[in-house]
Amino acid sequence: MPRGIPLPLLSLLLIATPILRHVTAQSSNNTLTIVDGSASNYVYIGCWNETSALPGTTGLRALSDASETLPEEMTVERCLDFCAHDRPSRPYQLAGLEYSRECWCGDELNSLSERLSDAACDTPCDGANTTVCGGALRLSLYNSAFVAANDKSGAGELSADGAWKGAVFGTVVLALGFALAG
Repeated sequence: MPRGIPLPLLSLLLIATPILRHVTAQSSNNTLTIVDGSASNYVYIGCWNETSALPGTTGLRALSDASETLPEEMTVERCLDFCAHDRPSRPYQLAGLEYSRECWCGDELNSLSERLSDAACDTPCDGANTTVCGGALRLSLYNSAFVAANDKSGAGELSADGAWKGAVFGTVVLALGFALAG
């Protein structure tokens, strides 16, 4: 019977990952930098899979409220700016870059999207070829610290580390279940 990952180690891995401010991802021919978002009101929360091509889904995207495609021009900063200013009421909670030129915004991440290793997002931005802009069906995901701090509607319940609270709780429960079953 498979053994679970020790709970203290699992917790440390899940909590320490978003604390990293600058990370690098290896591509086949160079090293790409992951922009931490500190120059904006967004913080980097990892590489996540796109959900539109998953079997059994109806093509729903991981982020589906707004999008912008800028071939040859997309940068992390342009995407974060777009998601912060596309609607007049308030910034979108989440911003994601995919496939070097696509920017996706939303207030909720599709529940089928899963956190991947940062190295899975390995495509350089079209407008800044030394920084990561997701990958094929992979999102470099950013969370708005501004929305979390200033939102009164409840939509901003994902704080800068809030995306991890549910993931940590769910993973702890899952790991505990495996540990107890094993």
